[in-house]
Amino acid sequence: MTVRLAAIAMLVTVLSAQVAGPVAAHVSRGVAAREAGRLEEARRELEAAVRAAPEIAEAHLYLGLVLHESGDFTAAVGSLSRALGLKPALPGARELLGYDLLMLGRAAEAIPHLDAARRDDPGNWRASAWLGRAHLEAGDPVAALPHLLDAQTAATADPELLYLLGKAYAQLSLQAQAQLLASAPESSYAHLATAEDHDFNGRADEAIAAYRQALAGIEALPDAWRALGDLERDRGRHRDALDAYQRALQIQADNGALHLRCGEALLALGLADQALPYLETAAGADPAPPAALGALGKALLDLERFHEAREALSQALAALRDEQKRMELHYQLARASRRLGEDEAAREHLQEFRTLRAKLTAGDK
Repeated sequence: MTVRLAAIAMLVTVLSAQVAGPVAAHVSRGVAAREAGRLEEARRELEAAVRAAPEIAEAHLYLGLVLHESGDFTAAVGSLSRALGLKPALPGARELLGYDLLMLGRAAEAIPHLDAARRDDPGNWRASAWLGRAHLEAGDPVAALPHLLDAQTAATADPELLYLLGKAYAQLSLQAQAQLLASAPESSYAHLATAEDHDFNGRADEAIAAYRQALAGIEALPDAWRALGDLERDRGRHRDALDAYQRALQIQADNGALHLRCGEALLALGLADQALPYLETAAGADPAPPAALGALGKALLDLERFHEAREALSQALAALRDEQKRMELHYQLARASRRLGEDEAAREHLQEFRTLRAKLTAGDK
């Protein structure tokens, strides 16, 4: 995302009309040097022009443009400020000045200039984006967000703009969390915010304790029950995980992902018969989630319903591209094929399992 100076050609035309004699020669050589990319030469010529004719605002603006393009933002701010001092409504000067102040870490000073540039040229989404950034750097994400969203309507995929939007939302989130913790530190939602922070940063014990504190105050928090179940599952505590998932499912009875988690927990506990209804519900979605089909196939295999197991596992395999999961499915399909007396199919699945395992092991090394 680069700064746009509107109507540079017009600026050159206006500037050229105001100078004569030696000043005109300096301007002409400076413009030609800039257009050829010789910025140091352009700077020298334009500095000579403004020394000879310091009253011409456009000369200061054009010099400021060259200094801006050279990356000398401090000198550019000086030239652009002088240009605006001579002509406060000089087109393009405020956008450049706001940008250069922002690059110097002077966000608060940049804001009025970028705001003026945005109002002078409503179609200039870059000015809106830089104004949003200036508010962000000044510590005001609430003021930043409308300008960033306005810019996004014109530049939906600009990577820098998307980054700034993400940063604004993150700062708003942090501010809201800080206010929550300051105003209601013992509330369930304060404990929930703390739990999510621990969870995100890998502090499982602290996260589990904080989730339980949150749920002790408000039980109707299905996402908290699910997150608690995931943490307990990752610790190998499948009975505790199952309890958490079932509590979530009491609130969101039609949630297929929760049915799947309950089924997987029961499978881990060796209770395939109890897992089956949950997994059948999870796999009944349209389209059926591959993870649900895979878990259903494993439950059916454990229950010695081999034809049905092979069908579910084959459907899961056809839908998956993840090599780790495909490796596991080939192993289960080898088991099912062997029990069905399909020795050739069992050998093929076992060979695919070994090939993928070797590949994944080599990748890990």
